[in-house]
Amino acid sequence: MQDAGAGAGAGRAGAPTERLIEAALVVVAEVASPRGHDVGAQLAALAGAGASVLTGLDVGARTVLATGMVLARVRAGAFGAAAELAAAETSRVADGLFGVTPADASAFWAAIAEVAVLGGDLGVAVDASRRASDAAAGHLGAQERAAGLRAVVLALEGRYGEAGRIARQAVADAPGLPTPAALCAEMVVAVARSDVLRLRANTATLARTPIPWARVMAGIAASAAGVLSGAPEQALGDGALMNGIESDSLPVLLRQLAGEWVSAAHIVRGESWRALALWQGESSTAHHVVCVEGARAVAHLGLGEPRAALRATEACLRSGPRHSRRTFPGMLLVRAVAHTRLGDAQAASLAVDEAVAIAQQVGEGTVLAPVGVASEELCDLLERCADDRPHLADTARTLASRWRRLPQLPEAAPAMPPLTRREHAVAWALRDHATVAGIATAFTVSTNTVKTQLRRLYAKIGVAGKQDALDRLEASGFFVAAGPPQE
Repeated sequence: MQDAGAGAGAGRAGAPTERLIEAALVVVAEVASPRGHDVGAQLAALAGAGASVLTGLDVGARTVLATGMVLARVRAGAFGAAAELAAAETSRVADGLFGVTPADASAFWAAIAEVAVLGGDLGVAVDASRRASDAAAGHLGAQERAAGLRAVVLALEGRYGEAGRIARQAVADAPGLPTPAALCAEMVVAVARSDVLRLRANTATLARTPIPWARVMAGIAASAAGVLSGAPEQALGDGALMNGIESDSLPVLLRQLAGEWVSAAHIVRGESWRALALWQGESSTAHHVVCVEGARAVAHLGLGEPRAALRATEACLRSGPRHSRRTFPGMLLVRAVAHTRLGDAQAASLAVDEAVAIAQQVGEGTVLAPVGVASEELCDLLERCADDRPHLADTARTLASRWRRLPQLPEAAPAMPPLTRREHAVAWALRDHATVAGIATAFTVSTNTVKTQLRRLYAKIGVAGKQDALDRLEASGFFVAAGPPQE
């Protein structure tokens, strides 16, 4: 890291700011070439510094200090503050970063890319990681960090072949410890390839890093390995992960990546309604790096609701090239299964063909498996594609072979028939443990009328009594999807 410009700017700024710039130089150097040095004191000082300390600094000093402050905020878990500062500094240099050493420019754009990745903003991440790579040429450490971030972006775009090659090279070329970004890129590729052994190796390595978000990725890798190997309780038993996805303590990308595997674990356990509840109020980021709509669709299939699965993903089809190829093929395959269950073989075939073609183009035959969809259904569709489309046959059979090893799912519950308004209200009264007399009083009807309504409800949903009715309604996700009756 060259600091001539930083030192000149610091001299004019005063001793406190000069010490912050020195701290930033130490942090940026450790991030570029991890050596396991303790930079906790420097990170704390930078995380606590307000944006006003940047005012009046020359461009070199400001760039170094802003880079250190962004990195410190990320590592302190203050993702909102990091994103705000990153956006302000990016806007300031919208026309280019001039008068800065290449190594400092690369470190700045790498920090911007890191924040954008964590926020799920692939548009900014693609541009910033490219700028970081361009500026890093010839600078050991900066090159590996920029390459690792570039690999992460490519993997999140679904370009697994290129991402895997860059990540492996970045890990091999690292002068010290591998950058967490390169390890995370390897993890994203391993998830898409259902490579449990690689995921477990990534988990062990990432768990040892001092960076909080990288340790979260280690938990996600462990959860993915558990679900893919038939041990979904591993995802549900990670308290930190479960707490994180239910709060704003994680940046959006990490929260949704964790949610993918918690949701899949619920579905593998036959609890699709819990998966559907998990995604309530959640929306995909602009590029659908994690496709929340696709995850909802898988839960709907688990509940025996193929039409709802198709409705959930209609917007995904309209998003076109903005939709990450990481999740687009899997979403198409979910739709193919839904079409098959509805008897529309032609629509199913078209969706499978498109998914396999994308896998062949961008990922060396790799697609993120829609875990939670019955693997036999997927594999039958892929084998049919291989038979009917010779140019896609190798990729289709590779995917089918890989996915036959996925956990088998419990049989989907039959779809819940639509309930009348009164049946809806009676069902919720049962859930609230109301007696026949209590329901009669609440609805201002006789107890005989309530008994008749209960018999009709039980007959409609195919059960014999109250507890069976509650079990059936809960298993179908009725109480989550339908909501309480309107007053």
